[in-house]
Amino acid sequence: MMPAEWRTMAILGSASGGLQASEIVSRSSMDKVVVSRAVKRMEERGFLTRESNEADGRSFLLQLSDDGRAAFEDLAPKLKAVEQKMLSGLSAQEIEGFLAITRRIRENLADELQGVID
Repeated sequence: MMPAEWRTMAILGSASGGLQASEIVSRSSMDKVVVSRAVKRMEERGFLTRESNEADGRSFLLQLSDDGRAAFEDLAPKLKAVEQKMLSGLSAQEIEGFLAITRRIRENLADELQGVID
């Protein structure tokens, strides 16, 4: 599974209902092309479903399928354990500083990274 697919899966797995692709873009800070490709691959693998959005007939709501939910529930604790190991020994202030710096770097390179990171 590609990182963009995992990030999409994590967002959908944490949502209480279906989400529009634009909401995934907003919550992830991934480019809309990257999200679109991830959604397409996940749909092809049977990890998500697409339903008409009754509130906006021009869009669809995406949510995890039963297979997608099972994959999410299998992967989430494993990735959480890796995250905890990676951040062990760092203070909350150090982690926040690191995240702020990486956000700034991504913002600085946003035009160059658009459509490249997948």
